[in-house]
Amino acid sequence: MIAHSCKQMWIFIFKAHPRDYPVQGLPPVRRARTDFAGPGGRGIRSLGVLANIEFEVNGAPGSQTNLVVSNVALNDGAIPASTADGSFAVNQVYAVSGTVRFWNGGAGVGGALLSLSGNSVYTGTSSSEGTYAVTGAPAGDYTMVPSKSGDARGLSAYDASLVLQHAAGVATLAGPATSAADVDSNGSITAMDAFYILQKVIDLIPLPFPGSGVVWKFQPSSRSYPGLSGDLAGQDYTAILLGDVSGNWADQGAAGQSPPTPATAQIAAFSSQGSGVMSASLGAAQNWLLATSFKEPGKVRLATAGAVPITQKGQVITLKFQLPNAQTKVEPGTGKSGNKRRAQGHFRGGYNSSD
Repeated sequence: MIAHSCKQMWIFIFKAHPRDYPVQGLPPVRRARTDFAGPGGRGIRSLGVLANIEFEVNGAPGSQTNLVVSNVALNDGAIPASTADGSFAVNQVYAVSGTVRFWNGGAGVGGALLSLSGNSVYTGTSSSEGTYAVTGAPAGDYTMVPSKSGDARGLSAYDASLVLQHAAGVATLAGPATSAADVDSNGSITAMDAFYILQKVIDLIPLPFPGSGVVWKFQPSSRSYPGLSGDLAGQDYTAILLGDVSGNWADQGAAGQSPPTPATAQIAAFSSQGSGVMSASLGAAQNWLLATSFKEPGKVRLATAGAVPITQKGQVITLKFQLPNAQTKVEPGTGKSGNKRRAQGHFRGGYNSSD
């Protein structure tokens, strides 16, 4: 800082001694000089600060060095000036670290974004093992929020059936499974959540689910750090994939398998009334949800779930097609059961025509 008192034109030259600015990890500055002059005919007519000089310093966190002003000349020394020495200091910075784990089984969840927000925002991403570290934050007040999108594997009609069982009082979900089941995030678990899950299973809707705004939720949803002044470890989070009520996300990833696929019938031509979800009676089971999709030309996709299980062998679904001619065939595609009791299925096809 340079102070002055004058009523005339001024020319200012600032010099600093080179030995006074070594910064840890960097070579010393060889020379620093600042020259400036006021416009002709316009003097300074008050007492105060003439110049504030700011420096941006790179160095190791917490390092410091003195700044000594060796010479100041105002109008070649005609104007008296006072100076004050200073110092360079590099802010001390801290890290927040932990692990993001899946709610069922504790597997690490990679690709989660951890955002530490205060005067600035610092971020880190969890590794495939779920570990993360957010670094470079100076002392201050912060809030950390985890987030993740995508990587939504393992959703099946079985998850919808678990939702229906809970809604009907047949079974009770607990813990993080309740958060996974409330896919529209309205605070209650209803048949509407099962409806949305079935729609997603056959790709009638994208993620996130309607009303949720997110694909993944976390417990806790955030952490506050008032007066952060040191490194913090063990700041762990539990990750919950909305719709994965059975908690088989980690199993799908570990085995390198694809999510269960609904029954698919491949056909040459098909005229549908549109896609949707409806109530259906499947054999002896009443009031199941049946989802159908005709988005792909030549294919129909089905997914079904219910609160009351089917306990007897027999035919579950019959598909009837009106074929344009005798050469048109209906062939079975792939079909899997998401039921953890490993229900077995038979998928048969043929062709028929009035000709």
